Amino acid sequence: MKRVVVVSSWERTANTIRRQLENLFGDFIEVDFTSIERGVHSTIQADLVLVATTKVSSYISKYVAAGTYVLVMKRTITRAGWDMIMAIPPQTKVLLVNDLQESTYETMALLYELGAKHLDLIPYYPGVEDFELPQIAITPNEVSLVPANVEKVINIGDRVLDAYTISDILTKLDLFNNKTARQLAFKCLEDTIPCNPKLFGGLNTVMESKQHLELVLEVVDEGVIAYDEEGKIIIFNKFAERIFRNPPWKVKGTLLQDFFSDILDNIRTAAEVKDVTFTINGNNYIVNKYPLYLKDQYVGGVIRFKEYTEIERLEQKIRQETRNKGYVAKYSFADIIGTSQALMATRALATKMAKGDSTILIEGESGTGKELFAQAIHNASSRRDNPFVAFNCASVPDALIESELFGYEDGAFTGARKGGKPGLFELANHGTVFLDEIGDISKNMQAKLLRILQEKEIVRIGGYAVKPIDIRVIAATNRNLRDLVAKEDFRKDLYYRINVLLLRVPSLKERQSDILPLINYFLGKYGVNRIIAEEVLAALQLYPWPGNIRELENCVAYLVNMSDDKCIGSRDLPISISDYINSRSATGTTDEQPFDAGDFGEMGLILTVIHEAQQGGRTIGRGEISKRLKACQVHLTEQEVRSRLKKLAATQYISIGKGRAGTKLTVRGEKMIAINGLNGLLKE
Repeated sequence: MKRVVVVSSWERTANTIRRQLENLFGDFIEVDFTSIERGVHSTIQADLVLVATTKVSSYISKYVAAGTYVLVMKRTITRAGWDMIMAIPPQTKVLLVNDLQESTYETMALLYELGAKHLDLIPYYPGVEDFELPQIAITPNEVSLVPANVEKVINIGDRVLDAYTISDILTKLDLFNNKTARQLAFKCLEDTIPCNPKLFGGLNTVMESKQHLELVLEVVDEGVIAYDEEGKIIIFNKFAERIFRNPPWKVKGTLLQDFFSDILDNIRTAAEVKDVTFTINGNNYIVNKYPLYLKDQYVGGVIRFKEYTEIERLEQKIRQETRNKGYVAKYSFADIIGTSQALMATRALATKMAKGDSTILIEGESGTGKELFAQAIHNASSRRDNPFVAFNCASVPDALIESELFGYEDGAFTGARKGGKPGLFELANHGTVFLDEIGDISKNMQAKLLRILQEKEIVRIGGYAVKPIDIRVIAATNRNLRDLVAKEDFRKDLYYRINVLLLRVPSLKERQSDILPLINYFLGKYGVNRIIAEEVLAALQLYPWPGNIRELENCVAYLVNMSDDKCIGSRDLPISISDYINSRSATGTTDEQPFDAGDFGEMGLILTVIHEAQQGGRTIGRGEISKRLKACQVHLTEQEVRSRLKKLAATQYISIGKGRAGTKLTVRGEKMIAINGLNGLLKE
């Protein structure tokens, strides 16, 4: 038997719901209950956990076993109670009596939602201030709380589970296929008022009536042929009639093998057909054939025919709509500028990750280009033709994150858009969702996000329909999630759910050899042809860039805007960089290793080449340095050698003289050779 646990704020409420479930499905499920009033002290093990409110869901999230589905239930009233309410004359002032302020207002909201807007409901609960009382009171089984001088008391009984909650319970516990359980559910629905009677009534009719199902199929824009276990055609819609130029009355009851005896022999003989193109009466159709099973029992199948031109039109429309909304990834790996070893290693790892479909966690300081990597991964993956939806978890208040990610139904809350709104997970279906700054979401949203990642399905706010989604999630953070997990500020189960593939994006300080290429890229981006003075380049190489590439781009924009000459000089530097360089000069501060670890081997070889020339009593130029490096399998052009010499000179490892003075090691350079054992490196 399936196990269900009911959790509510109050013991009495939880026990009432438990009794309702046992009365309904006691032969199929085992029901237990607990409450916040009693206190939850151990892990809740169940096939399904029912909670009274989202507040209760948040409270028990840490006690629910991983993988357990938590369903926030909705409650309504019985049909008998509703009939008594509707018998009250319009505009009547009525006292609504309940045990607590919270439950009183919940019941009032429910009655108005169901349609009791003809009454003027006045909330009443223990502790409320005295006021002039009306002569009629409505109460959900709290008659003892009704003031003595109220003349007429209408007891509508305990609130009961709503139709959609019952439907969700049957679905989650896989009981919809059980005929007895289904009949009990329908009997219950006859005795209650659903929160949306018209919609549920329509769905109920469609489920019970084959005639209504056929009516629905008539408006489907594809041909549908259904057949039973004997191969007899039982459904043949109007679109199929148009395709095959045969009326339904002539086709129904015909054996599938006889109908397809002269055409489409592959459809007749194949047990299953997936996305195969067939030409029928001069038109192309995508055909799918599915066998159907009920409780492992073969009951026939369905064949669908979709016009090929219609599929192309819809795909083009969807692509255009997603592009119009900006749900596309603009950048690829080719747009990631730099050749440093740290960046090349990260790019190679990201390229491998793009080939799979597992969740990726990107770590890195702010401004390092985490979203750029996410977009590049998407464009290199099999999902490249589908949406890329980015969402910054830190930029949206927690109250709005749920509606943005999951969407909402019409009338879900005050101010909700008419017709509802799809969430970003829906919009990204078959594509990629990029969750930036994931370390900033609340514990409540962490629990909901974990469920999405586990179940791969969503329910809109105010809705009950469970929608499956096919997405790849790429998360990013500039915070240390492991520390947050240790402090219990981030759920451990969610951390390990998103940290399947880990990608660390290096800071600009770790890839300093990329600074010059990035500067040239940003200058080209702004359409500027300027010369940057040597002392400016040296300063930019020395600066630690706490804001990383974002700060570097801002700096280039500043230089372009502030410089009036073709040559950008040190006077044009931003104040923050000038102050940093001046403070270093004042204190004599220098870096022992001014370049990233990936470039250190090259720098060490250059120092060694200069050192050997100096030992031989001669100077050496860029061309000879380049030739000597090639002998060590290090291929640098003269321009690249020049760039590295500037860095070494800027950080006082070498001095570059004019003319025959040549390039020489400084005392600091000699010290670097001695400390790191670089002498003799070329011979090795």
